[in-house]
Amino acid sequence: MTVGELKERLSSSELTEWMAYFSLEPFGYELDNYRTGVIAATIANTTPGIKKTYKPSDFFPQEMKTDTPDVMEEKVKMLAKVMNSKRRK
Repeated sequence: MTVGELKERLSSSELTEWMAYFSLEPFGYELDNYRTGVIAATIANTTPGIKKTYKPSDFFPQEMKTDTPDVMEEKVKMLAKVMNSKRRK
């Protein structure tokens, strides 16, 4: 689903409800990373011979560098240009 389609199908009040639900019951990759980190830290901390105490965050993926909005806009424009040229063929 595109952002445009989402805007047409999701009202402001429904988005607000989802945001409230998320604040009570988080979901998504950040929660998945935490859950996986808890398991990995538990295994690491119960492994014989390991002297360091690990935290779940020690096993989170490294944060990806995000582009500035201007760079992102240029990438989207370039992608749109390429996609439009392929449609014409």
